Amino acid sequence: MVLLLASFGLLVAAGGVRAQPGTGPATLTGELHPIKNVGNGLCLQPEDGPDADPRILQMTCTGKPNQAWTTLGSGTGRYWFVNAAGGRCVSVGDIPINHGIVVAGNCSLSDGSGRTPSNAQWVPSGSLPGSVALRSWVGRTTTAFCLDVPGGSGAPGTAVQLYTCNGTPAQRWTVGAG
Repeated sequence: MVLLLASFGLLVAAGGVRAQPGTGPATLTGELHPIKNVGNGLCLQPEDGPDADPRILQMTCTGKPNQAWTTLGSGTGRYWFVNAAGGRCVSVGDIPINHGIVVAGNCSLSDGSGRTPSNAQWVPSGSLPGSVALRSWVGRTTTAFCLDVPGGSGAPGTAVQLYTCNGTPAQRWTVGAG
């Protein structure tokens, strides 16, 4: 299956994610990079298994495609993080809460209304590439919840979560570099 998101200059195919040069809004030019937690140096990847929307885990960095993400900018300070192995985005549910589940979900860039769906978008605390907190954007609004490692755990296999933004290393991520 091949899905072309031409307006964002992204081609998602079985072989991975590749940006089309010179197209779309601000991106990291379709480069593939890990997303690493600053506090423990572990990389994000979707959980292996048959789930339609697998949870996002932190794992020892391996350099494999399931830990490679391309960053797409909306041009409005919001970003999608698309996994190279499955073409799915880091996504959350419709109601942001502490301990909210973070999955590799649908990357649909349009909900048919001409508006962009929100739960697969993130607002970084600074410029990308860089070390940033990632605040969720749900219901077309920036929330008070950030991508978080529960308790700052350094254990590989820990599922990441949403949690009230608090500025700790558990909520800082190196995005688009390395």
